[in-house]
Amino acid sequence: MVSSDQDRADTCRGVQLGSAAGADQNDYFDEAYFQRGDERGTAYRDYARSASLSPTFREIAEAIKYVFEPRRCLEIGCATGAIVRHLNEIGIETHGIDVSTWAIENRLHENVTLAGADDLPFEDDGFDFVYSSHALEHIPSSLLEDAIREISRVASPDAHQFHMLPIVGTYPYDYDEELARQNLQADPTHNILQPMAWWTDRWHAAGWAQLPINVLLFNDLNGAELSSGQFTLSRVTDDSPTMNSAFEWNRLVHRKQFKALERIADRMSKPLPLTEPGRLNASAIGSGIGEWCDYERLFTPPISVEGCTFDLAVDLESAEPRPLRIALIDDSEPERRGVLEFWSEFQPGLSAITVPIDRFTVLEGDPHLDRIDKLFLGGKLSGAQFRVVGTVSWDGRSIPL
Repeated sequence: MVSSDQDRADTCRGVQLGSAAGADQNDYFDEAYFQRGDERGTAYRDYARSASLSPTFREIAEAIKYVFEPRRCLEIGCATGAIVRHLNEIGIETHGIDVSTWAIENRLHENVTLAGADDLPFEDDGFDFVYSSHALEHIPSSLLEDAIREISRVASPDAHQFHMLPIVGTYPYDYDEELARQNLQADPTHNILQPMAWWTDRWHAAGWAQLPINVLLFNDLNGAELSSGQFTLSRVTDDSPTMNSAFEWNRLVHRKQFKALERIADRMSKPLPLTEPGRLNASAIGSGIGEWCDYERLFTPPISVEGCTFDLAVDLESAEPRPLRIALIDDSEPERRGVLEFWSEFQPGLSAITVPIDRFTVLEGDPHLDRIDKLFLGGKLSGAQFRVVGTVSWDGRSIPL
């Protein structure tokens, strides 16, 4: 038994996962993995900053408090500990563990400790809530049973578990299983990529039952990746209070989603004309010219998009779905132009999408998020017509696109 959080951190510093493969993978979770994900097969970029500002992590903490009302929480694979920090800030004692030395060195809260899920430095029955966000799939297969045993050990008899991860067969990985695995293995630390039943069978063998709920998130990734790829576990026979709380939380999220769509629809019903050919002014109606068509929005002076979210609605008249790109340009130093981009496929008809800034990837240079002066929206639109409106929002403020 270790006497304090700092003692635990000192004791666990340098801990390996217990196998050669696990130790090698621990080294893979370095600065490049989190800060320059294109070098490691991940979508991460500047994680130290984007995680701290992420509205998704903040909402996850709020959802945990609302639905599960925990007293003491443990996060598995917390990275720098953004959710750990948010939960502690709203009055819930929360600890987190991760195997990345870089993550611990850049932790956002003192309760983040270097450790693996297979050897948790905590007392028996110490937590009434254990959760993870895209972490369980990184556990080496040979250590999963140890991790399940350790998590079960530190969880109290009335505890809940809540895990979000890429689950083969659930959105957005609900297509050919082998192809889904192949795509996800762009990150070589994705060790366990299995269907839902595979996961719940393992936990059931350890005495955990899956609750028939999904906790929805307004600030989700890839449309609904986190809300879809998740499972909740309990060892309590009658867990109707938790299920009722989840139902009420989801009702509030749905209400928020509908209100957002109503605002978008209202703006789309009052389109403004293009002020100049190819320039977007609050909303636009356009036709593809040639293979590629872009609308441009200039920001004078440049804006900061740190921690922001883009909300777009597209009314597409086309015989087939069309991939569209949002590009953010930092032209403050023309000789060192920086470009961020995000791609998504839009179906014919009206559709809406919410994109947090941390979903953008670097296309060119080293763009600075605090001095974006252009936005481009377009794609291969020959033969199509579309209308688009949107906003960029952060900290309760928004500006039209």
